[in-house]
Amino acid sequence: MRKYFLLSVAALMMTTSANAKTDYAEVTAKATIEVAGSLVCDNLNFGTIVVKQGNAPSTVTTDDATNTFTGDIISVSAKEGEKLGYGYCHPSSDPENFGVEITLSDTQVVLKDTDGHTMTADINNGNGSMITGTLNIPGNVTAGTYTGTYTVTYNY
Repeated sequence: MRKYFLLSVAALMMTTSANAKTDYAEVTAKATIEVAGSLVCDNLNFGTIVVKQGNAPSTVTTDDATNTFTGDIISVSAKEGEKLGYGYCHPSSDPENFGVEITLSDTQVVLKDTDGHTMTADINNGNGSMITGTLNIPGNVTAGTYTGTYTVTYNY
């Protein structure tokens, strides 16, 4: 009986290994690395904005010619030594090249103050390397300095 058992086990093992299949694949891992140069960009500076107390929602818009505002804005000014309004970008290796076509990472930026209050700015590249935008000031805004960041790229 033991002999038949061992024969059965051996036959079963041969049958199992005879029907087994093995598949394989060779897979390639690939990476393309590009090293980015640097851009020099002016800040998009909406300036120092004075609003009426208890203000209604308001906007400050900067473009290539003027700064305009709506709502309860009393004044818009820049600090001494600062440029008010739009900004330009150019490759750091070519400071005179203001005609480059830039791409913005976002079209809306959230600006926050140190206490966590927020407002948004709708931004765009108005003319090649120029960055313009509209600051959306909420009603009953809290006084403070609001900042936000975005990424600018230049593909060539």
